[in-house]
Amino acid sequence: MNPYRYIRWLPLVYEVVRLTMLIAVYPEYAMKSFPVSWYAASPLLVLCPILVLLYLFDDAYSTVYFRVYSLTKFLSALGITTYIIGESTAALANRLSLNGNYVLKRFGLLLIFLVFDVILYITLLKWERKKNHTDVIDC
Repeated sequence: MNPYRYIRWLPLVYEVVRLTMLIAVYPEYAMKSFPVSWYAASPLLVLCPILVLLYLFDDAYSTVYFRVYSLTKFLSALGITTYIIGESTAALANRLSLNGNYVLKRFGLLLIFLVFDVILYITLLKWERKKNHTDVIDC
């Protein structure tokens, strides 16, 4: 049996788990309402699993889906890094303890997503390069 057949489904599983964790697990449950940016951006979280499905099943446009999906992975890693730097700077500037604050709890989850996003991004780049690689024939 070809192991690649099952490995190619891992990005979809990861994206569904990530979507579930970002929506269902949040320490801000005490907030009465989220900022407008949350309500505007949360539907876009569904874009990544859809892109993975399209990448897996539509060979005609797989390169386009790959480029958009890899861009979302890069921007996600950049966004998580920016959030962690901003929150830790604000917590330290206000002399808040990271242990008593929800920031540390959120950092653990976000760092896991950051590591997986970077690994997935690099792996997808290698897969796409291998898929599109054409051997040059010397004449």
